[in-house]
Amino acid sequence: MRSVPDESVSAVPAWVSPQPLPERERQLLIWEIVVVFAVSLGASSVRSLVSLIGSLTAPRALSAQHVIINGSQAPGRPWFDLSLQLVSIATGVAPALLVFYLLARNGERPSSIGVDASQPGRDVLSVSPAWAVAIGAVLRGSYHLHQGIGPFIGNVIMGVIFGVLFLRWQRTNPMIIAHMLINSVAFIGYTLLAGHVSWLP
Repeated sequence: MRSVPDESVSAVPAWVSPQPLPERERQLLIWEIVVVFAVSLGASSVRSLVSLIGSLTAPRALSAQHVIINGSQAPGRPWFDLSLQLVSIATGVAPALLVFYLLARNGERPSSIGVDASQPGRDVLSVSPAWAVAIGAVLRGSYHLHQGIGPFIGNVIMGVIFGVLFLRWQRTNPMIIAHMLINSVAFIGYTLLAGHVSWLP
């Protein structure tokens, strides 16, 4: 007599623990999440929120203010500016390295959160719910608040899309690739178009 697989078990993603954690491990996991957010997206969100409050309370109207997204950190000194930009990028990557370290410490691989090179074709293509998605989307939007309400809404929408796709694919690489492409187009496009079109500051 064949055994029928339990669909309720097979439907649970591999990264979800089937057994509840002991209280001490649960508390440590909560603090681990807090610390990771404190040195990454959480810190950026708080800084952006304070920046937005400052802009809203400034004498000039919000519509009359401008935010420089990719400005020079050392005007007139291109090589020093490049060095500062590279240091800024390296500092931004550090929290991601912390996540990978914590995974390795727990005996997990990056693939447990969908980061690996096993499916490059699927990661590159665009192919075809939820408190997790909603919270992640709002968090993503919150650290763009310093750019204004428009970028906040746009990034919340993008966060919803990324969250739904992650739940469907269980892959992080497509979102990493998409984010890199979006930033590259935005930054390179601004550099090429600034001063040549009237609608860019």
